[in-house]
Amino acid sequence: MRSHRVAVSDEEFRSGVATTRIKKEHIRSIVKETRLVEKGIAATIRDCSDDDGGGAAVAAAPSTKSSTSLPAGYSP
Repeated sequence: MRSHRVAVSDEEFRSGVATTRIKKEHIRSIVKETRLVEKGIAATIRDCSDDDGGGAAVAAAPSTKSSTSLPAGYSP
């Protein structure tokens, strides 16, 4: 996964608001990456589909394993 930076002010950091903003931005970036992977898999399946109608083609999807997890104590 790509690193994602979130700019926060000193006041936000001290008040704890920054933690919530960082969590939200992190989740948004995960969702965006997931959508891109889903689009890539769908395009691969379309490209590998059988044009003559005889049998289904199986597409090898790219590896989507990720060590990304939600921050501790966070439940959407």
